[in-house]
Amino acid sequence: MTTVLWKAASFIFIMLLGALMRKAKLFGDNDYAIIIKIVLNITLPAAIIGNFATMKLDFSLLLVIALGFLCNLGMVGIGWLITHKRSDADKALYMLNLSGYNIGAFVIPYAQSFFGPMGVITACMFDAGNAVICTGGGYALTSAALKENNTEKMTLGKIVRRLVSSAPFVTYTTMLILTLAGLRLPDRLFTFISPIGQANTFAAMFMIGLMFRFEPQDGALKKALSIVGIRVLFAVAFALLSYFCLPFPLQVRQALAVVAFAPISVASPAFTVRCGGDSGLAGFTNSLSIAASVILLTCMMLLIGTPA
Repeated sequence: MTTVLWKAASFIFIMLLGALMRKAKLFGDNDYAIIIKIVLNITLPAAIIGNFATMKLDFSLLLVIALGFLCNLGMVGIGWLITHKRSDADKALYMLNLSGYNIGAFVIPYAQSFFGPMGVITACMFDAGNAVICTGGGYALTSAALKENNTEKMTLGKIVRRLVSSAPFVTYTTMLILTLAGLRLPDRLFTFISPIGQANTFAAMFMIGLMFRFEPQDGALKKALSIVGIRVLFAVAFALLSYFCLPFPLQVRQALAVVAFAPISVASPAFTVRCGGDSGLAGFTNSLSIAASVILLTCMMLLIGTPA
């Protein structure tokens, strides 16, 4: 348990370091965008490849992709039920921020350190279903639900193009196909790429620190707290179901039990703005969800985590 606590403390320290360096003006307010590109296009794909080095995939884990999609779809539906008689701005805020999980940059570093390759692959496969909603599916559903829909029409082709333009999504989809086909990359390639993948934990946590914001507008705190509160309640229910009821190996159930505690996707505020929602409130809600996730994920590591 001491090792788990020190690892979690290290993650928090890296995020605080990023926030403090931005506060000290060593990094600009928008410099996190550069590290996002590094994480999503370099270190995270390398980490995904590295975790397939010794992986023998169970076909039953394909169900995890469906779980990721259905969880997100359900949260979009809950957002609509809560706001179907409210303004379009509220619909956009709730439907787009109740759904969507920042798994690639947030949960995978935890899974990488605590659950080993099986945990990382589980998180990636859940993210495959999650990505369908995060990269445009939720935006399309929200746009269709608005009373005055003046937003860009989202077609299936556009959603597919967004998915295939995501380096992490393409990487773990490719590695998954290779693994299912019984094919394996050369060991030298895994050795060559491993230092890049190992940098993912630091880069992702530092990036989150640079992004962290606590700048709520007057009267907005209640909405932000309600969104984060609903997400936490859903996460608790899903964690209990996953850990105690699903027929998967222990490391898979452990990873699923923590994956729903991920913060809101970084794409959600952008889609909220495109649907006419409150950009400041969406940004603050995202930051608040990060704070909640740090606390809850650390607690989950103490409860069920076994350092890899």
